[in-house]
Amino acid sequence: MCENTKDTKRTEPVKKDRRTDFMEHMDQIINFRNNGGTVSKHMAMKVTDAKPGWAKGEMLCQAFHMNPIGSVHGGMLFILADFVAGTAALTRGKVVTTANATAYFLNAAYMPKKLYAEATEIKTGLCLSTYDVVVTDDNGKIISKMVVEFYNLRIDFDDYVNNMIHHETDLYFDKNVFGEDKVEAKTFGLLDK
Repeated sequence: MCENTKDTKRTEPVKKDRRTDFMEHMDQIINFRNNGGTVSKHMAMKVTDAKPGWAKGEMLCQAFHMNPIGSVHGGMLFILADFVAGTAALTRGKVVTTANATAYFLNAAYMPKKLYAEATEIKTGLCLSTYDVVVTDDNGKIISKMVVEFYNLRIDFDDYVNNMIHHETDLYFDKNVFGEDKVEAKTFGLLDK
């Protein structure tokens, strides 16, 4: 007679508390924003913290971020603010796209090591959400302020991430705009026909 080698002991499913689920969801969003797209990687930016309606991030300043007079280019300030505000909007669980933004460049950022951005929700609605963003330098000096408005694409973040994983497409370019070899981009199925 054969013996049953399977463990027949029943185990109870591990129950997570709501705080654990919440923290895992925020970690998933931060991870997605830091690794899911090319902008954060290529611009030396990362999200450092997020909670519903709020996010914080930083940019490690590089030579290519600077304009000819030695300060961080306004476009880089805009990208950082938009990136962090987009993360704050994403914490509400829906995929969004930038609809409108107003930037105020208040001080020059001469050769900082890092810039920091903090985005705070002003208002969230069914279609549009608005965020206030403050960008500061290493010394806490306010460099720029932005008000960013996002359009809700009505796509659930979790569904988007799960679908994206299954339809990842790699694109390779022989040269980028600087003449460097082999630029790789992941489109996550967006260019698939």
